[in-house]
Amino acid sequence: RRELERGGLGDNARLHLFYTEPELDDQHDETWDLVKAYLDWSLYTELRLKHGLSYGPSAEREVFGDVGFLSLNADVEREDADEAEREMRALVERLQKDGMQPETFARLQEAAIARQAWAVQGNSALADYYWGAINDYEDGRFVDPAKRIKAVSLETANRAMRQLLAQPGYMRIEKPLLSYDGL
Repeated sequence: RRELERGGLGDNARLHLFYTEPELDDQHDETWDLVKAYLDWSLYTELRLKHGLSYGPSAEREVFGDVGFLSLNADVEREDADEAEREMRALVERLQKDGMQPETFARLQEAAIARQAWAVQGNSALADYYWGAINDYEDGRFVDPAKRIKAVSLETANRAMRQLLAQPGYMRIEKPLLSYDGL
């Protein structure tokens, strides 16, 4: 856990809870994309809808070399930072214990498949996808990404999420040096 100064004056704080993605045997990217989507929805439901702490909490996935990182992020008011951190930790514990809800996972999986179906050739994200999937190019075609997404089971995604959240994680809180009241 680390608190960093970001800026000189303000009443906001930014929380980041980082995890290193464990290596999966198969369907690595598709599984992590679905886990990210589930965590994104869970964060929004918990921090925004239930507690009103953050307007747009999100989960993000970044890959550096061969190591993937998944982060849970929230922009909050400075005085809500401790409560938001407690709620994020409680969410992680609940997901570790209970796993994913099957209905929500199925809905997010269908949304990911629909998103692939609506992608267009001029889309730069799609170009990045195909560049990353160059190993799947065979007989003049790429493997259908919708089939790969559909092949990820709830059990596989739950196992991946539990492996991810079993780590302690690294909490980084960015706050300005002084709040307006402190000034």
